[in-house]
Amino acid sequence: MKKHWMNVLVSAAIATGAVAIIPTTISDFGALAIPGQTAAAKDEEATIRQLTQQWFELWSPGKDPMDWGAMGELFAQDPGELLVFDDAGGKVVVLQSWKDYRTTWEPFMEQFTDWQVKPEGEVRVIVEGDLATTMFTLAGGGIDQDGKAITFRQRGTHVWQRVGDRWAIVHEHLTTDS
Repeated sequence: MKKHWMNVLVSAAIATGAVAIIPTTISDFGALAIPGQTAAAKDEEATIRQLTQQWFELWSPGKDPMDWGAMGELFAQDPGELLVFDDAGGKVVVLQSWKDYRTTWEPFMEQFTDWQVKPEGEVRVIVEGDLATTMFTLAGGGIDQDGKAITFRQRGTHVWQRVGDRWAIVHEHLTTDS
């Protein structure tokens, strides 16, 4: 799984014929469709969509505790196989392993008695061989221990890599809308 995550963006640009187009925002991609996509490719796209929906559901525990075991199943586990850039609270958090991800976000989530996120609009999916990219906008928020409500909106990208019969997130980038 050591293949650099940027390769999927280049592969996606080549696969969609958008090599000469450098989008400046996620919305510049529009709806991505690969002409002549095979049934197998459509199945892979459906799998990535389902896994992305699972990620949203796991980040929406409501009043229940987060299921970190299930969340971990979505991510690459070995050190050096995961790179995360998440913008949270005015800071960019850079994480380089599933362990870092969990030890960063678990204490954060323990501050809340309720938490939900959901996609806004279409989740865009590109699958090219053993790499896939999802691009989305999410809205969410929660209630902290003092009863204070917070809301936020983020744009996100996940890069997935297939190893054997398992897809895993190898890169996450979330940026808070201003």
